[in-house]
Amino acid sequence: MHYARMMGHDYHEGYYFVTINTAPRRNCLSRIVGGKVELLPFGEIVLKAYLQMSTDSPEIDLRVCAIMPDHFHAIIVFRRRSAHPLGWHIRRFKARATKAVRDLSGDRTLGLFEENFHDFISFSGDELDRYTQYVKSNPIRWQWKRDHPDFFRKHFALRHSRLPRGISWTAIGDRSLLDAPWLEPVVVHRRITEEERSAEVSRYLELAQGGATLIGGFVSPGEKEVAKGVLEIAGAKVICLLPYGLKGYKPHGVAVKRLAESKTLVLSGFPESVPSTPINYVNCHLNNDWARLIALGRSGDESPDSQP
Repeated sequence: MHYARMMGHDYHEGYYFVTINTAPRRNCLSRIVGGKVELLPFGEIVLKAYLQMSTDSPEIDLRVCAIMPDHFHAIIVFRRRSAHPLGWHIRRFKARATKAVRDLSGDRTLGLFEENFHDFISFSGDELDRYTQYVKSNPIRWQWKRDHPDFFRKHFALRHSRLPRGISWTAIGDRSLLDAPWLEPVVVHRRITEEERSAEVSRYLELAQGGATLIGGFVSPGEKEVAKGVLEIAGAKVICLLPYGLKGYKPHGVAVKRLAESKTLVLSGFPESVPSTPINYVNCHLNNDWARLIALGRSGDESPDSQP
């Protein structure tokens, strides 16, 4: 399989989140036990080959990696411009690991990795931090997804008496949160004073403390403050309405833990094809309407009847 690189991008420098799968996605690198990685012999080989990359090429900074049962994640940063592009370094790493695996197994035809690799380019410090946290949380996410598979599976065309009709809803998480007796829509407008925003954030957090399940898009600065504050409230539950499709949605960090603990439901009323960036603020306003209707328990003619 061929994975196209970004046209026009200079792969001799930059910040990258790299993923390489085993062939044919066999669980031969590690075991995940209690959310922690236990390397198998082939995984030990992969780790050694990975660390050798920076020894061979000092311009490469190896930030963090996760050797999962059937794939490998790494954050790779070029300290300075390299004489060779990213793909050259990855091919060298894969060849070294494959040779060592063949030497260990005695099978000169044994393949270790799929052809080529996936890469995501980080264009900001925030993006790099998100990729780093994603890699670090991969083992525990693997464990939780296997312990609670239903909460991490996409459910398409979801139907519920509270959901506005005429919308094809997709969900990830515990759908029973829609049955909560008290749903509170969270809408904090951008064009209010800092004092007003602080008061609104405090009000919503008090409601969550009192047992309300908060529902909203959590996109505006004030709404993001509410979402962050909820994490400090034991047992607080949230329904998050994304203003884009769930095609590329991958929970990481604390979001994975909350999904596994039945504290978060992620909903989207938009097709898979709607991208996450740039944020579509028309969709955000539509989400606010949906949050109010869902909280009221209305799914009939009052709901918006057109879907982007």
